[in-house]
Formats: sequence, structure tokens, C-alpha cells
Amino acid sequence: MKKPNFVSVTIIRTHNFSAKMIHVGMWIYAALRGKKITKSFNHSEVRFGGLTSGAIGKGVVTRDWRSYLSSFVGKSIEWIDYQLILNDEEWETAYAYLERVEGTKYEYSNFWNHAIHIFTGKWKGRTTDKKLYCYEHIIRFLNATGKYYLDPVTNPYEFKVWADKNLVN
Repeated sequence: MKKPNFVSVTIIRTHNFSAKMIHVGMWIYAALRGKKITKSFNHSEVRFGGLTSGAIGKGVVTRDWRSYLSSFVGKSIEWIDYQLILNDEEWETAYAYLERVEGTKYEYSNFWNHAIHIFTGKWKGRTTDKKLYCYEHIIRFLNATGKYYLDPVTNPYEFKVWADKNLVN
């Protein structure tokens, strides 16, 4: 696919029950480590052109961004776009990753693995991409560009701290 004019990693804050559990978990994570407690963003997507790729309950899917947003009509949602500046080669390798993982199942167990990590500081979950959750998906996309290297199981709090320092929003 030709490189689109707009490529971003987008973090999203919603307020359903599982989102609120993630918000609280990230507050606890920060408090236990003596870090500033901030607003938590519970979901993430890779946006390119008018499309978005995300790991959701159905697994990794690419869909129209506006159509995706329409699923939140009447609900509170906010997001931050971190625009990526990629050359053609970086985009091609990252897009190849998106194509390869399309349809990959969602990694539900990492919800609990992150909860364990909050208290122990140790990761007990999978580290492969056989199943993916949303933040792991965007981090693996970023790593596929060859410009970045992040641990794929970086939590939402630490991802936002990193993105605020290293990406343009």
C-alpha cells in the first residue's frame, strides 16, 4: 500500500466497565511506583489514511475510522493522535506487519497478566504475537517501522509517558 499522508498511533479513553478497570489499574500502577497519577487511556489504534487497525474483541481488524467512531455516539470518548513521520521503507515494513496480523485473535488473558504485573513488577503472560491486545498491537507496529523498540507488553501508563517524550501529538 502506498504510504498515506497521515499515519498515527492513537490512544483512546472510554468509560465502559473494562475501561474503568484499566484506568484504576494504571492509577494503582503509578501510585505503587511513586509516579504522577494521570488520566489513563485504555485503548489504542494504528490510524493510516481514513482507516484504523486495532485489536478488539473480534481480534485484529482494519476498519474505517469514521465508522469506528460512530460506534461511540452518545458515549464519552477522547483520544490523542501521535503522528508518525515515516519514510517509504519504514511504512512498507510496518504495513506488512499490519497485513500479517490482520485477523489475529485477541489476547484476553493479558488483562489479568497486566493486573499481576501492577503488583509484582514481573510479566507472566505471553510474549509472542499469536494473540494480541490493543497496546501490544500498536507497539509491535511501531517496532516494525525499525525506528523504535519498545517492550510489546508496555502498559498504557508507561506507553503514554514514552509517547509524550518520543512522538509528536
